[in-house]
Amino acid sequence: MRGNILYLGFLAVVVLAMLEARSLAQETSILKKKKEKENPRDIEPILSSDNNGRQGLDTLFALLQQLQQPKDSDREWQQKSVSLKPEEQISVADLINGLVLSNNRAIIHESNTLVMEYYKSSFSGKSYIYIYIRPPIMETSMVTLVVDANTLKIIEVLAFKPRGIVAVKLDSDPDMPLRDWIWKVLDLPKVTPEMLTRVQLWEDALQRHNAELAEIVPQKDRIRLPMFLPPNGSYVTVLQREAGITSAETNQPYLLTFGAGPCVIVTLYDPNTKIGTLIHFDAISDIRGALGKVIYHMKINGANIERLEARIIGGNTGSSEELIYQIYKALESIGGIQIVEKDILGFESRSIIMDTNTGEIYDLVGTPFVDPLRLQLMAINLSPEVVLVREGLIK
Repeated sequence: MRGNILYLGFLAVVVLAMLEARSLAQETSILKKKKEKENPRDIEPILSSDNNGRQGLDTLFALLQQLQQPKDSDREWQQKSVSLKPEEQISVADLINGLVLSNNRAIIHESNTLVMEYYKSSFSGKSYIYIYIRPPIMETSMVTLVVDANTLKIIEVLAFKPRGIVAVKLDSDPDMPLRDWIWKVLDLPKVTPEMLTRVQLWEDALQRHNAELAEIVPQKDRIRLPMFLPPNGSYVTVLQREAGITSAETNQPYLLTFGAGPCVIVTLYDPNTKIGTLIHFDAISDIRGALGKVIYHMKINGANIERLEARIIGGNTGSSEELIYQIYKALESIGGIQIVEKDILGFESRSIIMDTNTGEIYDLVGTPFVDPLRLQLMAINLSPEVVLVREGLIK
């Protein structure tokens, strides 16, 4: 029996390590949509107006969804994918003018504005050509061309920026290989003065955003004390992209999670009611939606948003700054929640436990048992929605 428990604990650690590696890959490949800045006064009345259950929650979700809708219709063109018919596909040799690529990565075009980079993947069996804007404007690929490994022809075009931005950037570099072909495939509009103005505003906003990201640096406010794993049944285990809510008044006063590397952990705590929550965010998590959800459940159980204390723990230097930035903005927009402790960035994996008797965070010593089926379901779940664990105060 003891051998089975040790084996399952080892399996849980291995699966969580694999998920963290996948999370890191997602952070470098997935474009985070820019969310419009929300007004806390629009949210607070709905958080406060209905303490009777589902109706208030539905209203809150409807508001959050409305606030996150892009106001610029051009934004809807982000992450467009165009699969090419055989007669539309062209050879990579036409793009690189017969250059033989002996390495897996090479710059095949570079100008003052754009860079075109070739990358051969040893995992997918495909090659990719990334077209991106030069730093400091570079955020991610503007256009990606997917190359079939057998025919060496471009089979798909992925666009990650609004049409106006792509059109303006291609127009500024008329000598870029395949410029006219990309323009036709993506059905780009003619560049207008109004479009130029909008793109300049976007670049200014992105530079300000990058400056704010640069201010997010490693920080550790205190050295946490260790705590051994409490008796089974006295704690709520929170996995990646999950949230748990409990209180000191329940028979499960502890919240814990483990293996947070690129992921970031957020805890919220009301010292008066001793109600606490723990959320394990990864790169694709719906941060605002999750915070709205857990705050709603905390409020209907007696917590006060004005008393909430936030603690932020986790993240890896070089890959988690954007995630931490979005968490900062979300906490600020939903009632201006105070951050009382930070342990962010670096290169360590954090496993922590929260005691709702005090709100304190400790380093977890030991590995909790997790149902392997639950780990498998989490591994295949690609939804950004953060799931509430049905334990503690959530039954």
